[in-house]
Amino acid sequence: MKPKADSTTLEKVLARLLPRKSINPHYCTAAVPLFGLIAGWLFGRGALRAAGVFVLVSGLFDLLDGAMARKYQRVTRFGAFFDSVCDRYAEFFIYTGIGVYSFGEADSTLLILTFLLAMGAFVTSYTRARSEPLGVRCAGGWVRRPERVILLGLGAFFYKLYFVMWILALLSNLTALQRVVFVYRALEEKQS
Repeated sequence: MKPKADSTTLEKVLARLLPRKSINPHYCTAAVPLFGLIAGWLFGRGALRAAGVFVLVSGLFDLLDGAMARKYQRVTRFGAFFDSVCDRYAEFFIYTGIGVYSFGEADSTLLILTFLLAMGAFVTSYTRARSEPLGVRCAGGWVRRPERVILLGLGAFFYKLYFVMWILALLSNLTALQRVVFVYRALEEKQS
């Protein structure tokens, strides 16, 4: 439920399949951290394939809420705020579960990758939140939340978690730095 954002092709397809207006998009938004919590719990238990499915389901509900809000003209500022908060909780639950899994496997490398991914993901989100009050729209980058969700879900499902974590840990932090540079240049241009 993001205000006046462009719909992706997947969101447009989902919008055609959506239920009637009677379902509030906030229900889909609230389901995002719930499925993230289940994914995290499954990661912690070592059920990687099932965890990957729930990561993807969480991402699907994140797409649905915005598609519903746009289709039924229910886009609100609170909806965008609520969506962001629920997304952060979902990611926290997922990364905590991966951390528990890596700790249980005594895999310090995977644990460090989990911390690096979490840092990159949260700083990427933070750069956007802090840039908007400065008058800079900073939503781009190599690895945003949708890419993280898809790669992480598929990586867990196909038992390629280790490989995907290396990629995401690196690219998430590079995305955060990419946004810092973008905001710096945009603010410099405004001052000129």
